[in-house]
Amino acid sequence: MFTRPEYRNAGFEGTITNTFREGVRVAGRLYKFLAFSNSSLKEGRFLFFHEPTDGSATVESIRIWMGDFSHIRCPARYAARMAQALSSTIPTIDMEGNQVAMHCPDVKRNGYTFSDGVGTVSPDLADAIWDSLRAGRTHVAVHQTKEREAATPSAFQIRFGGAKGMISVDLNLHGRRMRLRKSMIKFEAPNCTILEIAGHALSWRNAYLNRQIILILEDLGVPAKVFLDIQRDCIRELQLMQTDQHKVLDMAGNIGHFGNFVRMIATVGVVNWMQNEFIQASLDHVRLYFLKEIKYRARMKIPDGAWTLFGVLDETGTLKEGEVFVQLFDPDSPSDNKILKGPVMVFRSPCLHPGDCQPATAVEVPALHHLRNVVVFSQNG
Repeated sequence: MFTRPEYRNAGFEGTITNTFREGVRVAGRLYKFLAFSNSSLKEGRFLFFHEPTDGSATVESIRIWMGDFSHIRCPARYAARMAQALSSTIPTIDMEGNQVAMHCPDVKRNGYTFSDGVGTVSPDLADAIWDSLRAGRTHVAVHQTKEREAATPSAFQIRFGGAKGMISVDLNLHGRRMRLRKSMIKFEAPNCTILEIAGHALSWRNAYLNRQIILILEDLGVPAKVFLDIQRDCIRELQLMQTDQHKVLDMAGNIGHFGNFVRMIATVGVVNWMQNEFIQASLDHVRLYFLKEIKYRARMKIPDGAWTLFGVLDETGTLKEGEVFVQLFDPDSPSDNKILKGPVMVFRSPCLHPGDCQPATAVEVPALHHLRNVVVFSQNG
């Protein structure tokens, strides 16, 4: 917008530049620009910091404490790495130096890095991480069961100092041990010893289409009628939300805190809660939100047999090229384990290139049965 003469004359660019360079004064205090996270950048929010008069903490000292970014010469990457330190995570346990093996070699073949961003963790440490998460109660919803709380996830999405990525349970590691590969370490951060969790593979999530995936699948030969049928079914389900209590409870996991509120009301046995004026008005807003998502983003649930899972590496080397191992596990019904077999389609998100959507063959591998609710990829190819 700064290319227009009226904006250049008004000094908008200079004002914004000076704000970042010199800071902004609020209520007599000077706040200096510190950094931003990836999520806050999308919303136009930045983090400013008021330096105490005693000099105990400054913007520069905080950046130095975050880690060593001196080797990063690209401004965009520099900002992204600093944003990594500001990710929304849950702190768990304080790791000791002898419990973490840093800079482990990656699995590389034929010019490809098969272990990019994937490390391993021992079963004992995985249990300790899960116990810490459960003790914090930051992720537990009102519908959790004893079976769900007792099941330890087989993979975690982590932030550990300057390292990020996935760690999966490795039965060959004993005690409290964690192995981080070179591809996971983006910068050195010796001051950060707390293992932080960004996500875990306790259960699977529903998979959704979007414009990117639809365009690629159409290019690969999927008829447009398939997507139109899915769209009609999604709109029909949204219409049922106003009258069908079971449909509302099924969709509760996708509507944030209001979904938890609905589950709580149903659990305590409130009579005729669907007829409540507040509930009906809230459901109207939820339905309109999902219709907007369908209209502008083509975000539609893929019916019957599609899941969103974390990806990890086959550390045993058993899987052949083009094979994957997928075991679906419901913590609320441990006996309903399901291991996929046969042809499957795997796509990543964001899906920007036709190569991001790949056919594969799901096989059963007994040596990988400890990995649940993840996609295990081969290290051969």
